[in-house]
Amino acid sequence: GWPLGIHERDKILVMLAETMPGKQNSRARVTLLNQKGVPVNTKSGQYGGKWDCKKFSDNLRLARQRLEKNSKSE
Repeated sequence: GWPLGIHERDKILVMLAETMPGKQNSRARVTLLNQKGVPVNTKSGQYGGKWDCKKFSDNLRLARQRLEKNSKSE
């Protein structure tokens, strides 16, 4: 119900990838993200729309990089 920040969305993407790994679960991951209303981008006006497999894999790679960078700086 509240707007997600980039950090929270990144955690969701990584957790989902770990819980449902592999190519065989790609459609299920995308469906779950769309059903739960997780935004594709946290900035309004950019990258809007629905999740698809490419958007998930691109964002997952970036999410892992951001979370790793944040954990090193703390």
